[in-house]
Amino acid sequence: MLAEREILEDKQVMEEFFQQLHDGDLATYGFEATRENLVMGSVNRLLISEDLRKEVVTYECSEGHEERELVDSESGTPVHTCSRCREDVESGEREDAIEHLMEIAGQRGTETVFVSTDFEKGEQLLNAFGGVAGLLRYSTNV
Repeated sequence: MLAEREILEDKQVMEEFFQQLHDGDLATYGFEATRENLVMGSVNRLLISEDLRKEVVTYECSEGHEERELVDSESGTPVHTCSRCREDVESGEREDAIEHLMEIAGQRGTETVFVSTDFEKGEQLLNAFGGVAGLLRYSTNV
């Protein structure tokens, strides 16, 4: 009974996400865009697939540029090329992607919703949108 109610709530939030994605401008998806919106404080509800098993690697080049990359939890840390100065950075700080996003969300008063993959749109969140999306408080064009 509880599981059915949770799936119904997940379906409702995903319907709202898809409605905003197609007819509005209050949706964001993908790790980097969602993270950027979180940092700005524009995410009202952070949607995370309950099956997301990724880590975020934070790279900093010698010029001080900071960039992030999402990687599989079991994989090694890939060499990263800074998009601004083209310098290769071989190591970076790794942390669980969910914990990383939830920490930012907590600092910004953003509600976090874990979405089941036991229904079609929940699977789409994981497979088509990288397991991370958000419903925005206001449009940011990010």
